[in-house]
Amino acid sequence: MADIFLGYSHEDKPFASWLAARLVREGWSVFWDVEIPPGESWREFLEKNVGEACCVVVLWSHSSVASRWVKAEAEFAYERGVLIPALLHAVKPPFGLNTIQAANLEGWDGKSEMKGLADLFQAITKICPPPKRVKLRPLDIAVVVGRRKTHGEMGATFNLTCRFVNELDRTVTLKRMEASATGPGDWSHDFSWHVPYDTVDVTEHIRRIDRHATIEIPAQSTFEIGIQFRAPTFSDVVTWPEGSYRFEVWGWADRSRGGNEANVKTDFNAQISGEAAWQIKQLLEVSDEWWESMKDKISNDAIGIPLSIVGAPSDPRAF
Repeated sequence: MADIFLGYSHEDKPFASWLAARLVREGWSVFWDVEIPPGESWREFLEKNVGEACCVVVLWSHSSVASRWVKAEAEFAYERGVLIPALLHAVKPPFGLNTIQAANLEGWDGKSEMKGLADLFQAITKICPPPKRVKLRPLDIAVVVGRRKTHGEMGATFNLTCRFVNELDRTVTLKRMEASATGPGDWSHDFSWHVPYDTVDVTEHIRRIDRHATIEIPAQSTFEIGIQFRAPTFSDVVTWPEGSYRFEVWGWADRSRGGNEANVKTDFNAQISGEAAWQIKQLLEVSDEWWESMKDKISNDAIGIPLSIVGAPSDPRAF
């Protein structure tokens, strides 16, 4: 049984997919992309799933107010007392279903924060509190450039300081993390967990544990650690052009990667300024002699260029 049944018209499917993904990141399971199993009628299948869901979120739009199926889902949810309406357009819900205050999602782009989204989450939480999870919030991020003689692969590497919030009553073991990043134009790369580290100050880091080890996150605690991610192939990742980047990070807590879905995740936007892009490019081109001259100032022959996280969530996310 899913926590949330998402009712919408076919014309609004792109928006429904955005909202379903966001609800999942907030900790709820969502039934939304409806496929009727062979041998079952549409009506029986929907009645079963609408009847079992903890709550039903119905998206009212120009098309859905005219849909008899969306109206039927909303009426069934209303009778159960679990209907939560949301407006995609400035429309009036069908007669008898307009007595419940609707969250206003008009103009939402699927990424930004807005009052209507917060109102929707608050309404859902009253009926269906999200289950306890291990949540992840990014705190800071830096592209790492290294001396080619000793760290030729760096430039295809970034450091991410992570805050884990374990809401569970038991210690969990984080076994692996991966990431992907997309940037200006067709810039897109995948990254793997390379090594966890502790931050000494803004630029200095020390290796915490072996790269093949796991991370223990104590029960009911907040835990911070740095994770260095490295691209599996790096020949074309050393340049980070100026612009906006989208990062997605996911991990496996108390489960192995093979054959299992990740159960800890976050996503965020970051900005590489023109100055930061220039610094990365310059460091990639400096001579070995320059690195040698800096050995008393730079430990481990590597430098991190900070990026600016934008639109970071106010609370950790999970799915």
